[in-house]
Amino acid sequence: MFARISWANSSGTPIRATLFFTPHSAALEPDLIQRAKGSWWWNEAPSRFDIPGIRAGAQKARNAHCTGFIPSLECYSYVQTHEEFGEPWQKGQRQVPLGFGWLAEGASPYRELPMRAARLAYREYSANPDLSDDTFHAVLGRELFGPEWRPLQVQDTLELCRVFGTDRDWTVPAPLTTPGLVESRRKSGRLDAKKRAFLRDQLARVGAIAARYSDAKSPGARDLGRIAQWISDQWQGTNAALLEG
Repeated sequence: MFARISWANSSGTPIRATLFFTPHSAALEPDLIQRAKGSWWWNEAPSRFDIPGIRAGAQKARNAHCTGFIPSLECYSYVQTHEEFGEPWQKGQRQVPLGFGWLAEGASPYRELPMRAARLAYREYSANPDLSDDTFHAVLGRELFGPEWRPLQVQDTLELCRVFGTDRDWTVPAPLTTPGLVESRRKSGRLDAKKRAFLRDQLARVGAIAARYSDAKSPGARDLGRIAQWISDQWQGTNAALLEG
């Protein structure tokens, strides 16, 4: 705050610092951006598998004449000692990095398929914020599935990104990755019929992806099937009833 007051009292004076602007606490200020040594825009889109949000962040940084776009990409693995983000069920639970519950404890989540898609989006949209959907999908296809990629593989990858990003917050995973969280919300009246129907529809699409790639031969396609099957497996037996009604 003291630095901010100093800059405001020296209008037109170059600022030697590099500035960071964020949606939640530091709005873009054109005068400061023009005078600063460097300026960066931040958002949380990659951490939430939000591909459109990554593109929007890159475009906002470009339009504001920022030096660039540096988003968040934290994954957490600590044990929660108290309630966070209104989710009491998570108290005492170890955070699962990015909701990727198939990983061994301590394993890095950053090379898994949905996160690779988010990282590729950051790379491509940072280089060209106006990249067309068709061009981005072609890059995603080649990078994840090789030269013989198919458009459906890209669409299925983006669907998994949407699943992992649903209702995600800093320490709160997507519902379909965590039946215990869904059960807690339902018991406390925070999972209405509309949301349950939405999650059932998501789960049906995930099940179709798992079936589609159950006998896949290429590494990328096998990853699609493996991850989709893991999600589907979370909803066997009594867990399936949590989404009914």
